[in-house]
Amino acid sequence: MEAVRSILFVDDDRVVRQLFTRLLVKRGYRVSWAADRQEALALFSRQKFDVVVAELHLRSTPDGLHILREFQKLQPTIGKILITSTDPESVEIPVKALSAVCIPKPVNIDELVASIHKVAV
Repeated sequence: MEAVRSILFVDDDRVVRQLFTRLLVKRGYRVSWAADRQEALALFSRQKFDVVVAELHLRSTPDGLHILREFQKLQPTIGKILITSTDPESVEIPVKALSAVCIPKPVNIDELVASIHKVAV
């Protein structure tokens, strides 16, 4: 398995994006962030990512699960993580179908890092 280098973090909350970007960069990752699907796809068209982390409930449509499905089609080997404030069991079936990991909020940075390595191909 290659080392994870590049992460795309998709969340519409600016504070959350900044916090996790800072925490992940301190751990040696390159992190790009997007507030919605359009920004995420624009970034994806310009660079390769090892892992995409997406919040389930985005203010804009589509939601994070839909974004992970799109990235699965564009790059089947990309690691996928879904973050949710709802019961993770409510998205268990689609998350498993995507070979993704679901992390409930509040997100612990150590759990996120462990999940990044778990989904990395």
